[in-house]
Amino acid sequence: MTVLWAGACCLLVALTAGQKSDLLYQVAFSAGLSHHVTLPVGNTVKYDHVFTNIDNAYDPTTGEFTCPQTGIYVFQYHSLSRSNETLWVSLYQDYMYVNTAYAHTTNDFAAAGNDAVLHLTRGDHVSIQSEGDDGVSLYGAPDEIYCTFSGYLISPIIEETPVIDAATEVAFSAGLSHHQSLTGGQTVVYNRIITNVGNAYNPATGVFTCPISGAYVFQYHAMSRQDSTLYLELYLNDKYISSAYGHTITDYASGSNSGILELNKGDAVSVKAAAGYQTDLYGQVYEVYSTFSAAQDVSQFETAFSAGLTTHLTLQAGATVIYDKVFTNIGNAYDNKTGVFTCPQTGIYVFQYHGLSMSDDTLWLELYHNYNYVSSAYAHTDSDFASAGNSVILHLFKGDTVMVNAEQDQESNLYGVSDEVYCTFSGYLIAPVFEESVVVG
Repeated sequence: MTVLWAGACCLLVALTAGQKSDLLYQVAFSAGLSHHVTLPVGNTVKYDHVFTNIDNAYDPTTGEFTCPQTGIYVFQYHSLSRSNETLWVSLYQDYMYVNTAYAHTTNDFAAAGNDAVLHLTRGDHVSIQSEGDDGVSLYGAPDEIYCTFSGYLISPIIEETPVIDAATEVAFSAGLSHHQSLTGGQTVVYNRIITNVGNAYNPATGVFTCPISGAYVFQYHAMSRQDSTLYLELYLNDKYISSAYGHTITDYASGSNSGILELNKGDAVSVKAAAGYQTDLYGQVYEVYSTFSAAQDVSQFETAFSAGLTTHLTLQAGATVIYDKVFTNIGNAYDNKTGVFTCPQTGIYVFQYHGLSMSDDTLWLELYHNYNYVSSAYAHTDSDFASAGNSVILHLFKGDTVMVNAEQDQESNLYGVSDEVYCTFSGYLIAPVFEESVVVG
């Protein structure tokens, strides 16, 4: 059997009513948990609040995504435990384990997430399942959605057709399947390959080398060993980009970040231990918490931005976070003077936000679409810094706005300096929707 790798991202085509593309169409979903759930081990998390469900491939009654089109997909999930409870959930492709998110904070809530790029065949199922001997207890309310699950198609594979050019597709996902101790400046070598389309990631060195110039979405998640510190940094060649931090006394700690970078062919991107610090990462064959992923944004309707916070910031309740350092702003839709993204093209967009609190302070952020609440991120750890993030896929109309605000009833104290960027906000178009046409689904 031969396969066709078609152009990624920009695949939601304009069609008149009653028409449907038999070959290429976009698949995307995003759902959240709007009520508390307690699940025994091995149960699927059923995310009941659906933000987006193009092609209706996600079923909120079962919590499962069923692949309608063979191809390469990106999946993202974030969670928050109830107070003093354990968060321990894993991503599964059918019965195949992919990776895990874990968090626990004594006498407080705990946040963690992960992501993966997966090669799916039509009919495959993807879900989030509970782990641990005692199961999990997840936090959720209609106006406090911390637990989310999202996925979208980046490259359809059309069966029984000639191969066009597989070298035009670039996406990878790798994880750490053993413990790794790193001194400052050492590169994290993610040894377990989940997906490596284009073979641009080298599991022997931990380095991604750009084969095609363009914009790439990078994500990295990690978990420290018990009572150890996680302090990682993303680098483009020798240039520092962003950081992830985690430490919880007597427990394991999670941290993550993401961003969009415009790369030239030959550029190298890697995750390193921060200079001057020891980082001890946890990993086992069936406990992959530390991951590194990337996918190329090849949308011909280019809209993508990524920005970070380079100063400490105390946000009054309801105030918008103004991410001042712009890494990427294709289409100039993000304003670093107001912190607001204004949609230039009706379509389907992915948004990601991460943060780190000041020591012994609270991070409590909310994503807003126009004036409508979407989702939250919360973190607090006694006598330490605390990190959290979230992501969501939204259908936007031209002129819509998206921003990250402090929680409406409480201020947030965010950490940031020029060489320690933990708080980030990113968004990118995955599929344009022409307003005079129907969305295929």
